[in-house]
Amino acid sequence: MCKSYEANSVNNESEEPTVMPVTNDILNNSPEVEQMEAKKLEELESALRKWEKQLLAREAKVNSAEIKNQELTKKLQNEAFENSKRSAELSAQEKAAEIDKTREKEKALADIQQEVLQKRGMLLKQLDEEIENQRKKRTDDLERTIEERRKTLEDSIKTFEQSFQERKNETEKNFEKARKNLNNEWKKLDDDKLNLETEQGQLSREMRKLEIRKKRFDDALEKEVKMVSEARIADYQSKWKAAGKQIEELTAALKERDDELKSYEANRLVYGNMEIVKKKNSDLTAANEALKKELSTRPGPEVIDECINLKKRIEELTAKLDSQSDMIQRAYSLESENEEQQRNLALKASEIENLKGCLEDYKNLLNSTTEELERLRASKVTPADREIRMDSIKQAYIPEGKVFIAADLTKEEVAQPQWNWDEIQWLDNLNKLCSDYGVIFPKRILYAYHTALKIANWSSITVLSGVSGTGKSELPHLYSRFGGLNFINVPVQPNWDSQESMLGFFNSIDNKFDAQPMLRFLYQCTNDPLKNTMSIALLDEMNLAHVEQYFADFLDKLETRRSSSSDIPHVDVSLGAGVAPYELPLSRNVLFCGTMNQDETTKALSDKVLDRGIVIFFPRPRHLFSRDGARNLEYFCRDKNIQAMPQAVWNNWREKQVCFIGDQRKELNRYKGMLEEVNNYLAEVGRAIGHRVWQSFEHYVANYPTVRKAHKEANGDLTQELKDAMHMAVEDQLVQKVMPKLRGIDTTGNGRDNCLDPILKLLDTNNFALHDDFERAMKLGYGQFIWCSADYIPDEE
Repeated sequence: MCKSYEANSVNNESEEPTVMPVTNDILNNSPEVEQMEAKKLEELESALRKWEKQLLAREAKVNSAEIKNQELTKKLQNEAFENSKRSAELSAQEKAAEIDKTREKEKALADIQQEVLQKRGMLLKQLDEEIENQRKKRTDDLERTIEERRKTLEDSIKTFEQSFQERKNETEKNFEKARKNLNNEWKKLDDDKLNLETEQGQLSREMRKLEIRKKRFDDALEKEVKMVSEARIADYQSKWKAAGKQIEELTAALKERDDELKSYEANRLVYGNMEIVKKKNSDLTAANEALKKELSTRPGPEVIDECINLKKRIEELTAKLDSQSDMIQRAYSLESENEEQQRNLALKASEIENLKGCLEDYKNLLNSTTEELERLRASKVTPADREIRMDSIKQAYIPEGKVFIAADLTKEEVAQPQWNWDEIQWLDNLNKLCSDYGVIFPKRILYAYHTALKIANWSSITVLSGVSGTGKSELPHLYSRFGGLNFINVPVQPNWDSQESMLGFFNSIDNKFDAQPMLRFLYQCTNDPLKNTMSIALLDEMNLAHVEQYFADFLDKLETRRSSSSDIPHVDVSLGAGVAPYELPLSRNVLFCGTMNQDETTKALSDKVLDRGIVIFFPRPRHLFSRDGARNLEYFCRDKNIQAMPQAVWNNWREKQVCFIGDQRKELNRYKGMLEEVNNYLAEVGRAIGHRVWQSFEHYVANYPTVRKAHKEANGDLTQELKDAMHMAVEDQLVQKVMPKLRGIDTTGNGRDNCLDPILKLLDTNNFALHDDFERAMKLGYGQFIWCSADYIPDEE
């Protein structure tokens, strides 16, 4: 009964809202109608409450009857329990009689219960029918009343709507006119603002370019004056040396002439008049020539000896001829015997061939048995076998005479003057050596490469990208050679599909481990005596194969090097089945970099590599330089006094924490807010920048050489020099970390309107000189954003 009433209540509630939307609209528009409707609703609610009270009273009666039935049922159950208890105590006959009586009582009880249930069902059915009739009656009355009120209200609404529509049309006309005027004003203001911002951005870029060019021009002028003065000094010194050498030659010639004069005087004193001596000398010479001519026409002792030898030879040949005549006669007699022996030899030869075949079969059987024995022996590997397999890894890659070996320095020793090297002075000297060798790198590229290597704990690999022939592979090579770092160049092959392709693999046929140069180099650099010397491993043309296939384990393990210095990750190198792998340590003294080109033969770098690395774009050459042949690098470095780079000195240049304070921190946070805005724009095209990018940002800025120098001189203040250096470092990171994230975004439609254009505007607002490169990236990608230039780096840099 309760459930039926609740269902009816729900039905009433679900039916009433069908009318409410109309009445609500009407009530909002007419106070009189609202009062009438409220009064009518109160009457209906009062009648409904009265009906609910009646239903509750009837429900109480039904519940009371149910309670009585339950009590009666419980009483009968108790009696049945007592009867069953007494029946157990009676005898078998009494128990049978009692059981019959109990069954009769239970049957009577069941009949009573059935009758109660039937009566209860009939009462509930009658009550439900009565409730349904009353509900239907009240619903019909309400519907008729509502229908009458609806007609009345519809008439009122129609009248009200006509007047309201007239006022609305008039208001809309006035509003549309005002809106058009306001839109025109806003459009005019937006155009003016855009023009002003464009002009302001252009002026800012031009001012910055002029400032940079002025600064670089001053540096270049100073450098040129210094070079000219040094050249003139060298020229004067060479002329001075040539003059000294000429004086020495003239002095030697004068001494030689003086010796000849002294000899002439001595001869004159011994022999007297030199004319008589010369005449006697010429007469003796003529007589000597005549004797020589006569002697040449006469037979000498050699001719006589030759005649005697010929005579002896004739006699020997005559005797030999006689003996050979006898031998010829004997040969004819032996010829018949020889033919018989030839036939016997042929038979023996056939027998030998048969024996050779049998011997070959036995040899093959022996070889197969030996191979099987070796295979069975190989399955039982001993520690000695592991050491044998390690021998190929332990072979040094760098020859002894060409290796850099640095001292193991303590913090106190690094602070001493002979080891407390100035970072910028070291870089300038390295840049000068490159120029003297005949290879010129933009100073900004050199600084960016150096800084990227310094933050290798935050960006595991440095990737050099750009036009072929701009020095991408030469920069790591010369940086290592002139900077005192050990170096290896590993050309990546297109068929590299695993780590074994780069490091080496176990050759089960030869039962030995074939170690590749990279593995030998890493082993050599992570063990004594090179473990305290910085080293660089270059993966040349690294995107000829998928980087994730052959370098994935390295990327994951290198990322853990940012933890404590005692925690050194390692890569497992398999030495074959049944042998414990070699744990190759990834020490912090080994840095990794790579070069890449973009063409149809290469693979694009994935987000995993881009997130964990830094991509440095080489600018296209604006001016092409000649080079007079390839110079011998070892000969060039012979007298340059290049010292090995100790890991302690390298670590002394690294800023392990971002230590900006006050306004310096505010300036860095300003760039952080800008990066967060870029991240919001990237969300429009389903892209995002992770925490790793910002961590690389702030550590790159803190480790940039000019930022470190200006920060030390600022004493906690935000000087203009520090501000400019931070701006340049952030500009580098935008190109290295953010622009690769934009790769593939559509340069039309939503991608451009809501992502690329706002980012470009943000870059211009913050005075970054990336406008031209950004525009080029949107034009040259066949409808997609492809960053492929570095024109933001001026010629002077």
